[in-house]
Amino acid sequence: MAHVAHETVLSECMSSEVISTIKRLECQLTQLRNEQFALAQLLAEAVNVNNQNEEELLKVKETMARISKYYTKLSSLRSTMASLSTHANQLQRRAETLKRVKIQHLSQIDDIRHAEQARDQAIAAKMSENTISTATRSVSEATVARKATSEKAKSSTTTNTMPVSKLKKKKAKAREVKIADESWSPSPLRKSKSSMTN
Repeated sequence: MAHVAHETVLSECMSSEVISTIKRLECQLTQLRNEQFALAQLLAEAVNVNNQNEEELLKVKETMARISKYYTKLSSLRSTMASLSTHANQLQRRAETLKRVKIQHLSQIDDIRHAEQARDQAIAAKMSENTISTATRSVSEATVARKATSEKAKSSTTTNTMPVSKLKKKKAKAREVKIADESWSPSPLRKSKSSMTN
């Protein structure tokens, strides 16, 4: 009987240990299940994060590709800007050259205009002097001609008046002679001589 009691106590102890072990295992399983669930959540979050990271990585890759394209475009723009700057400098130098040439041409045109004005003024002054001298010469010639005409007229008047007076005197003398002849009867010899002389 003591042996049976001992076995009973032993079985009870073993069963209690088994029960405690089972409970402990159940607790551990519960803990493992909770940890597994937490791990699953962490894995899901990690997957989400990984997906997000992959999306972000894709975005980063796209951005890097765009940056490469942008860098290529920027390099092209820089070369274009350098070419445009060189062309602008050339155009500026050409514009300055054209400006200097224009100023020189305007100065030459101004000099030519002044020279033409001076020449026109000299020609006008010379023409006016020639006109004045011609007018003076014409006036002098007209005055000389007038004087000559008046002198000719005076001389012709003098020459014309002198024979008339002489003729008048001669006529008067002839009349006196005739009257004298009428009052005086000459001798036949004188009469014949006078008729011969006539």
